[in-house]
Amino acid sequence: MIDDTARDVVSVWIGTSHKSDDDFHAYTRGMESLHSGSPIQRDLRCGFIDSDFFVAYRSAGHALLPIERICEEVDCSPRTQVEIVERCRELGIAQANSLYYYCDCRFSEDPPGRLYNDLRFIGAFADPDRREFFERLAARR
Repeated sequence: MIDDTARDVVSVWIGTSHKSDDDFHAYTRGMESLHSGSPIQRDLRCGFIDSDFFVAYRSAGHALLPIERICEEVDCSPRTQVEIVERCRELGIAQANSLYYYCDCRFSEDPPGRLYNDLRFIGAFADPDRREFFERLAARR
């Protein structure tokens, strides 16, 4: 279930996918069309996913990256990145080549343990420092 009113929360899915780019991206095709029935809408049990807040990432050439490196792609504060890496380690995930994340959204998995286009739901992480961190970063530019 998706709660897209949860501010300062980032939901993260990480894993290793051996699908072609076309097959991998087919999962999210149509996600912004209201009640399109896209695979991701069905799996997350929602009728709309906002691409301003949802990101899909795959490493170059689908190379496996250390979990610390792939988690750098998540748009969150450094403190939250550490929490995501720690959770991946708890789950036995040491490397991956793909991830999804959804900012300002809390996903609750029911039932737990399934795969979403080869990716595992890692968790929904509070990220109260995110806005302040990125405001400071933008001010330095």
